[in-house]
Amino acid sequence: MKLRRALVTAIAATVTTPVVLLSATPAFAQEKPAAWTQKATPTVEELKQAVDLAQKEYDAAVIAEKDAEDVFDSMNEDTFPLAAARRQAWEAAKAAATAKAEADAAVVEAQSKLDNATTDEDKAAAQQALDEARKAAETAAAAKTAADAKAREASNAHDDALVAQARVIYGLQQTRDAAKQKLEDAKKALVEAEKALAGGEGPGQESGKPGEAGGPGKPDETAGSKGQTGAAGTKGKTSTPDSPAPSAQGGSSETAVTGSGGALATTGSSSAMPAIALAGGVALALGAGAVVVTRRRKATADA
Repeated sequence: MKLRRALVTAIAATVTTPVVLLSATPAFAQEKPAAWTQKATPTVEELKQAVDLAQKEYDAAVIAEKDAEDVFDSMNEDTFPLAAARRQAWEAAKAAATAKAEADAAVVEAQSKLDNATTDEDKAAAQQALDEARKAAETAAAAKTAADAKAREASNAHDDALVAQARVIYGLQQTRDAAKQKLEDAKKALVEAEKALAGGEGPGQESGKPGEAGGPGKPDETAGSKGQTGAAGTKGKTSTPDSPAPSAQGGSSETAVTGSGGALATTGSSSAMPAIALAGGVALALGAGAVVVTRRRKATADA
């Protein structure tokens, strides 16, 4: 019974160990470096098109800002509805204030007549006039209060419209500034590209005239580049030690292909695979050994 349990345990370990190790493979997998993307250098023609487009955007931004400022100026004219309503409301409030002042003056005059009345008949008439003056003054005061409230509402509505338009102008100014900066950058890039094209210089190149030392038309000759050979005194040019030997067309390069930072390029294979394969082999060997030992013990017990 014990041998059977040992045999079952060995077989289970033999089968499950490689599965567990292989399932853990993604955890040991080396993350592949992100692919390098290189943006193509724009041509002079493309840069000219970019300048034209940036110029159009800047011109449109300037026109939009000017139109918004004109709208703001027109909002302060009487032809603008809110401005007209504001003016009319304040004129009504001014008239209501004048009416109230007159009503208050009438109350004062009626009170004076009542104070100066001597007979009962004059006193009754003056009292009636005073009561009427007081009612008119109260009505005028209420009208003035309502007129003042309407004037304030009209003013607030007009001011809110002006503030909203001012915010629009501010946003258009920001757009104009961004378009101006974009135009300046595009012009700068175009000038630099035209200079590089006119000078015939590219990244990592040195300027030189044909036929001069360092120029593209004639190689450099040093004092030791000529030598005499043999008794005949034939003169010939010798190559400098630093000059690399020409390689045959189609030959292989001895330079190691590396990725960024000098590291070997990633091939996609995980570095943990050899260890996993070795562990799986050991597990299989242990399982096979356990089976062999079990069979021998059983044969010995039967004998």
